Amino acid sequence: MNRNLQAFCVIRTQHEIVFGDQLILVQEFRTELKEALADASVVTLIEQLESGGNVAQFDEDTWWTIVDDLKAHLGSQCANMAGDSRDEQESALVAAETWVEENISNATRAEIVAAAVVHYGYSTAGTMIRELNSSVAA
Repeated sequence: MNRNLQAFCVIRTQHEIVFGDQLILVQEFRTELKEALADASVVTLIEQLESGGNVAQFDEDTWWTIVDDLKAHLGSQCANMAGDSRDEQESALVAAETWVEENISNATRAEIVAAAVVHYGYSTAGTMIRELNSSVAA
């Protein structure tokens, strides 16, 4: 038991050293996400979504697209920062995808809308929500 714990600590420390630079992108995304949640225009998008009667459709159709796109985007960026080692690139990719899975896939509706704004930009995220509103109204 003690050996396993020691091995875990060594691996954990090495993991933090190896991925520190690559996961800066994840930390930057997290900061941008917090800023987006406080932005009045994002709050307006969230209100449009929730008042548009398309909450179920957003949850089912759009939520996972945003999560999958974020995994691919952050994962590839982190892998690119990892250098030439294929193992380090793969580990950075997995670490970024795991962060998205743990922090975005189970996020609140407001957080997922803010994540869409950070990832796609306000215009594209707004268009996604307006299209959902118009498809429900039709």
